[in-house]
Amino acid sequence: EIKDIFEGLLRLQDIILQREPWIKDEAKDDIGNVAHIEVYNVFGTHTERLKLEKGFRIVKTKEPPKHKIRMHIDVFLDLLTGEIDFHEAYVKGLIEFEGEQYHIHAMKWSRAFERLRKYIVRPIKRGD
Repeated sequence: EIKDIFEGLLRLQDIILQREPWIKDEAKDDIGNVAHIEVYNVFGTHTERLKLEKGFRIVKTKEPPKHKIRMHIDVFLDLLTGEIDFHEAYVKGLIEFEGEQYHIHAMKWSRAFERLRKYIVRPIKRGD
């Protein structure tokens, strides 16, 4: 379920911040930013609003977002596994961005997904 994936990603924060403390310098200008993320499939849409807090933790919020991101679950999973990158997905029209300085935030989300890939354990496929 999409909600479970988001919960798992949020649990990775402490590990990433411990192993990559330089991220705090990169993210300091984004404290307080809220992103509205929609991931959809044939059964509907799952929406999360995520905010970067002062302690560099991303938390769920109900605050109004600065930018919105929308994509299909397959694209979301492909971004996490590295099957596709943000640039390619955006150029192909597979991700929609809008809002305040969305192009800058799109680049930051791209880097965040690249970092997450190192910490995600993928199940082994048959034949591997």
